[in-house]
Amino acid sequence: MKHFYTCVLIVAYCACLGAQSRKTKDLPSLQFGLKAGGVYSKITNLDRVLVSETYYSGYKFTTNYTWGSTAGVYINYKLDETISAFYSELSYSRLGSVLKYADVNAFYYTAEIKYEMFNWELFYKAYITPWLPIGIGPRIGLNLTPDALVYTYSPEQTHLSQ
Repeated sequence: MKHFYTCVLIVAYCACLGAQSRKTKDLPSLQFGLKAGGVYSKITNLDRVLVSETYYSGYKFTTNYTWGSTAGVYINYKLDETISAFYSELSYSRLGSVLKYADVNAFYYTAEIKYEMFNWELFYKAYITPWLPIGIGPRIGLNLTPDALVYTYSPEQTHLSQ
């Protein structure tokens, strides 16, 4: 069943629905559409943020990946008779990570960090070939859930070996 969900997420990630205006040469001038997909994310270096090694030792952090999702709308406008285009996208993403902590005093906990992001991208694109662009531009993200931290205490786990 786990492999089934993985396949579904990969197919969803690859899905891209688009509508394009008609044009006879190379690419249409205006392209727009919807994007949807899966995200496999992990937040790194949380142990350094939460516990200072100089203050306390004898602990172990484990960080695991989690699945999330993303969806968005985009528009791409290619200038006629040039290699230049402008691309803009608005997207929403659900990301996260699972952090497990254990120490020599038999204290264990799990923290789930799940957050939602709203992103806006604006790129200048140059089409080196008709279907291979390179681009540059900003991506601005806004965390919609800054307080999204779930804490659970798990006393049934085994003792951390030294």
